[in-house]
Amino acid sequence: LTIATPCPLLIAVPIAIISAISISARQGIIIKDARILEKLSICTTAIFDKTGTLTYGEPNISDVIALDEFTENEILQKTASLERYSRHPLAGSILKEAQKRNLLLLDAQNIAEKPGYGIIGNIAKKEIIITSRKKIDEFQPSKIPLPELIEGMECVIVINKKVAGIIHFRDL
Repeated sequence: LTIATPCPLLIAVPIAIISAISISARQGIIIKDARILEKLSICTTAIFDKTGTLTYGEPNISDVIALDEFTENEILQKTASLERYSRHPLAGSILKEAQKRNLLLLDAQNIAEKPGYGIIGNIAKKEIIITSRKKIDEFQPSKIPLPELIEGMECVIVINKKVAGIIHFRDL
């Protein structure tokens, strides 16, 4: 007598896929679409384009642009003071640069981080927002024209509803 149920098969495939994605992530490989794993066994060639999607995964600050009356170090100090509470991949680069410049991190309160929108908090009774160029209008800052978008990643820093600076990143 043989009794078979599909349960082990139904459970095994998703677990194998999740395990493969997890193991890859630990090795620094991000897999955006799990269907690729199913086709990997028949793959003989991998082709990558030059859009910057193939990187070491270690972004570094390439430029800090201070706008209006703000200074580069002030922008970086306030940004690092908030980013130390973040799990965002760029947070480590910001903290590393602040440490390299010997900047003292400030106390931050009322910190909130919403995935895809950025991080908000208060430092010395000033509201600090760290977000992207695409999401900046949702925070309604005063209309200061932003510098031209350059290749790579960036974050926009808003202090008291005023665009204070931009930090550019490059993955070496």
